[in-house]
Amino acid sequence: MPYFLFVATRELAQRFGQRFRQIRRARAGTQERLAELTGLSQSRISRLENGEGWEGLCEVYEALRAIETDPLDLFTNGTPSDPVSVEIRELLESASDDARKLALEVLRLDAKRKEPATQSA
Repeated sequence: MPYFLFVATRELAQRFGQRFRQIRRARAGTQERLAELTGLSQSRISRLENGEGWEGLCEVYEALRAIETDPLDLFTNGTPSDPVSVEIRELLESASDDARKLALEVLRLDAKRKEPATQSA
């Protein structure tokens, strides 16, 4: 394999691994939990997250299915593909500025409501 192709392939595998780790953390939490869900060993999951062993894409597909994730999420750089997120994104794209500002304010209020109370010293 030409060196430039090896480097490009390695970089792509590392990006997939990083994205796979983000998805796993969000959907399954720990590597141990994903191992329980998939039957893959924790060391195999770790290798995939470190950009190693991507030749076993069938395993990755099965792992993503186990945590109810569309394999296309590996390519979306964090853009959710679940139906609710897609609909929200579509509605926001066609909404007026006032409607987008209102939606932002509602989301900010919801986020504040979820924040733990800070203690004063």
